[in-house]
Amino acid sequence: MTILKLCNKCSTELPIERFNKHSTTRDRRMPYCKECASKIHKTWTAKNYALKIKPRMAKFVLTPEAKDSAFRRKYDITFQGYNLQFQIQGGCCAICLRHQSEFPRSLAIDHDHVTNKFRGLLCDGCNIGLGMFKDNLDSLKMAIKYLERRIAERTANP
Repeated sequence: MTILKLCNKCSTELPIERFNKHSTTRDRRMPYCKECASKIHKTWTAKNYALKIKPRMAKFVLTPEAKDSAFRRKYDITFQGYNLQFQIQGGCCAICLRHQSEFPRSLAIDHDHVTNKFRGLLCDGCNIGLGMFKDNLDSLKMAIKYLERRIAERTANP
């Protein structure tokens, strides 16, 4: 026997599985069905994101002087050096060649993890990818071979 519950938002009686779990309600389910809960969340996020989160994050925005100091301390490069490299790369990630305007954040400083020396500017995805492979060429070559095999299989068996 299927247990039904009435959604407080859309007033539709639905199976209890269509309601998210909630630890403090009597029936241990949210008062809104999953579809309504999703709409409520999207509406709230669209309305409140700019108002509540961004001003709070504003204190983390670094001035050019603070960036210069951090870049010198961590990577032995100046903020001016960062900007020069940005111009040399045409504002694009050195690996995927996508422009910074396609990303929500500035291009990251890629550095050699042994010497800590600056290598170039990367998007977060490429930078994290290199970091996950720990700059190991053998692992990266194996990953490339793996992808080549999988792509060959996909094109051979559409």
